[in-house]
Amino acid sequence: LLGRTDIDTNPLMLPATKSLKDLLAGSGTGFITDRNHRVIFQTDPARLQEIWEPSSTEALLPVATDLGKAYKDRNEDGDQWLVYHLPVNGYPWNVVIVVPNSVVLAQANQIIVPLALLIIVTGLVGIVVILAISKRITQPIGALSVAAEDIIQGEFSQPVIVEGHDELGRLGNTFERMRKRLRAQVHELGLLLEVSQAVAGSLNLEDSLPTILQSALGATQAAGVRLLLKHPENPKESMKTHNFGDAAAEMAPLDQEILSLAETDEPILIENLARARAVLDVTKIRDNIKALIAMPLMHETNYLGVLWLGYGHPRRFTQAE
Repeated sequence: LLGRTDIDTNPLMLPATKSLKDLLAGSGTGFITDRNHRVIFQTDPARLQEIWEPSSTEALLPVATDLGKAYKDRNEDGDQWLVYHLPVNGYPWNVVIVVPNSVVLAQANQIIVPLALLIIVTGLVGIVVILAISKRITQPIGALSVAAEDIIQGEFSQPVIVEGHDELGRLGNTFERMRKRLRAQVHELGLLLEVSQAVAGSLNLEDSLPTILQSALGATQAAGVRLLLKHPENPKESMKTHNFGDAAAEMAPLDQEILSLAETDEPILIENLARARAVLDVTKIRDNIKALIAMPLMHETNYLGVLWLGYGHPRRFTQAE
């Protein structure tokens, strides 16, 4: 039984022929060859029945499938073409696609240009992000560098401001605490130097005491300071009293009790007077004094008196004070 059919209208071939026509419309040619390499379907009908054989001299190009083969060739005019042929599974036929190299390059550009633009935009965004992160890092580092230089130069007036909760923020907080502590220490050393100069400048106690009391008041931010010197004949009474500060006069009613308590040779620290009613009669003074610290004055084993300071609010005393 012998049968004949028109490939253009054969229902079984319509998907293949339509795909070739749609794929290569205006950009190349596509055709099908039989076992004898004769063109049995061609998008250009004038080339039907031509003999086409793949080139055996051109170097093959890498393709995504092992069945198909691709290579570059030139036509009679010397134009470069890209040739791809694929055997038909189950038939001794080949599907061949011939596309001008310019079309391949144009299609490559259509793919590459959007990708290149995407890469450029992504790169620009990445640069902006990197610059923002770098600025976020370099600015605090610059501030810390300036703060370190100021500390080296002995300048403690400028605060170290580094915002954030990361390592740089914590480092900035550490610098700021160090700056405050160093400033306080320098201030304390300045007070000690001032007191030392005042004492060295005069052997008269009356001349040296005002500087000492003012320095004690300024160093601890107390509301008042009182110095009680013990009477040589009556230890329970003070021989002389010296005071300084706005609240110093209000503190006087507690003098004798504190003079007696301080004889134990240990500092007296009362952080909240409201809780010290068992030790002191706090009803003698007004509510302006909320805390106090008393330091015994000793010469070897001899108790000479007490220096005590009062504060207008409850206070937790530090070893530095």
